[in-house]
Amino acid sequence: MTRKRLLVTFDCPPPTRALIERAAGDTLECRYLADQPGDLSADAALAMNLPREVSPEALGEARWSLLQLVTAGLDHVRFDTIP
Repeated sequence: MTRKRLLVTFDCPPPTRALIERAAGDTLECRYLADQPGDLSADAALAMNLPREVSPEALGEARWSLLQLVTAGLDHVRFDTIP
C-alpha cells in the first residue's frame, strides 16, 4: 500500500517532528518544507501560519487534498489563493 504524503510547512524541532510522525503512524509519509524548500508536492499539508510559510505564488501551485491549520484563528489566511 502506498502511503499518502503529509507536508509540514512550519519549522519544528525534533521532539515535535517525533510527535507528528508518531501520530501519522504507518498511514502517512511525513515530509518537512524546511528540509526541502520549495517542494510542495504532497497529498496533505499541516500548517501553522500558511502565509509566512508558503509564498502566494508557490501556494497557487500546491495540489493538496487536505490542508490542516494548527492555529485557532484563520484571519491571516487568504483562501482565494489556495487552489
